[in-house]
Amino acid sequence: MAGGTGSGLGAFVTQKLQNEYPSSLKMNQVIWPYGTGEVIVQNYNSILTLSHLYRSSDALLIHENDAVHKICAGRMNIKQISFRDLNQVLAHQLGSVFQPTYSEDGSFHYRRNPLGDLMEHLVPHPEFKMLSVRHIPQMSENSLAYSTFTWAGLLKHLRQMLISSAKVEEGIDWQVRPPPSGLPPLGKMSVHKDPHFNTSIANLAILRGKDVQSADVGKHNFR
Repeated sequence: MAGGTGSGLGAFVTQKLQNEYPSSLKMNQVIWPYGTGEVIVQNYNSILTLSHLYRSSDALLIHENDAVHKICAGRMNIKQISFRDLNQVLAHQLGSVFQPTYSEDGSFHYRRNPLGDLMEHLVPHPEFKMLSVRHIPQMSENSLAYSTFTWAGLLKHLRQMLISSAKVEEGIDWQVRPPPSGLPPLGKMSVHKDPHFNTSIANLAILRGKDVQSADVGKHNFR
């Protein structure tokens, strides 16, 4: 989104598709630029592109370059990070979302319309269409061969990543806790010191691996 040509062309094509196929679902996967700056007008380009895509697309799946870079550096121990490394992380995340899944009752359910399936779960209202992905574990394939995990441990970390708005495992704030049921009176609301609790309109947990049927997703309350 930082560059004018690619982001502008993408927004233009999306708008044309919306005009030609208004009843078809459209999702844009966009890359938020580095915070340090790639081009001098990246902030302007990003906001301009996002405003056009928000009107033309049904969902925006946003990845942040800074977060993906941290995964490559901190979790995969890559010394010289290239675009190939960044794209591998992105491809892994997208593949985990769009590949076929089993339904909760254990029967094989091939999603003939995976995009519609995601929209149904994650975009309950057309004005709330900005999506993000969190995945775990975050490590290289070589490290996975020497690591063991439990579903309970993975789900615990994943839920804390969600409520603390962490994109990388090392950024998890374990001090963040869900607020009590209901909101306190306006005069008694604390606006400082309390750790920020990330609130989501909708969430979808997709599990892949051995003994996935033993994972107790309901226990961890992904809300």
